[in-house]
Amino acid sequence: MINKAGVFFALFLTVFFFSCAKQKTEVFGTAISLAVLPVLDALPLYVGQEEGFFLEQGLDLEILQVASPFERDQLLQTGSAQAMLNELSGLMFFNQEKILLQAVLTSRKAESNKAVFQILSAPESAIIKPSDLAGVPVAVSEKTVIEYITTRILQKSGLSDKQIIFQNVPVIPERFGLLMAGKIRAATLPAPLSLVALQSGAHLVVDDTVVPELSLSVISFQKKFIDQHPLAVKAFVKAWNMAVVQLNSHKSDYRPLLAKHIPVPDALDAVYELPDFPTKEYPDSKQWEDTAKWMKDRVLINKVPSYFDSINPFFME
Repeated sequence: MINKAGVFFALFLTVFFFSCAKQKTEVFGTAISLAVLPVLDALPLYVGQEEGFFLEQGLDLEILQVASPFERDQLLQTGSAQAMLNELSGLMFFNQEKILLQAVLTSRKAESNKAVFQILSAPESAIIKPSDLAGVPVAVSEKTVIEYITTRILQKSGLSDKQIIFQNVPVIPERFGLLMAGKIRAATLPAPLSLVALQSGAHLVVDDTVVPELSLSVISFQKKFIDQHPLAVKAFVKAWNMAVVQLNSHKSDYRPLLAKHIPVPDALDAVYELPDFPTKEYPDSKQWEDTAKWMKDRVLINKVPSYFDSINPFFME
């Protein structure tokens, strides 16, 4: 007598393994060029490369490090990159007329005790508290997440919109150098570079731990790449989450990798504590709506793109 349950189970296994093999075949060798700034948010990418997680998923990942958001965005616009580490404001700007990008995961976020961005004053400056920044230009990269978060930090700290002034210095190392030379009075810098400035005499005025629910970065893919290679994007998200789990569990092992790709001096590298990176997270609608309000207030977009068309959570396992 034929065991129907056994036959069914064997058939299921055959279909399952055939499906897995087919998926790996379709993904194998898919090239992804991903543009990033030299910021801590990108560390899981380097961990994933170092440990072979992206290769294991059949992906040929190229990380393109750039000096400014403008250079990063240009790579996407020209097709030289298929993905990038960016922020909701940049995603919204790309998508205002047509959905060109979709964010597939949250790469990093601020925590109540761990800042992503810090507003600093120059070493010889008397600026030590947020109210001291009233009417003082703060160097940022205009029209980017740094301007957005700096605005929200200062508003939360009691400054009016008229008291908040910005100076555009888009290249992060240049912004750092001008601040430390006293050629600008204040600047917003990402950690850990901001900690380098503090160690060298700059003053912490305030940081984004006052608005941790708003400060985050994302990994975004071109919509056309997602449509053409959905299995590759799913494989990327899986490899990213594998890298985050590995990194969060063995932080000290990746200090050399951090120093290699992200500017951290030896003295700070010995004491800097890496944050936990989020796994299997993506931006929520409240974060999207607050970013949209800022973009509209700054007249940076004509209309707000759909949250549901711009955020794609369906690649999470």
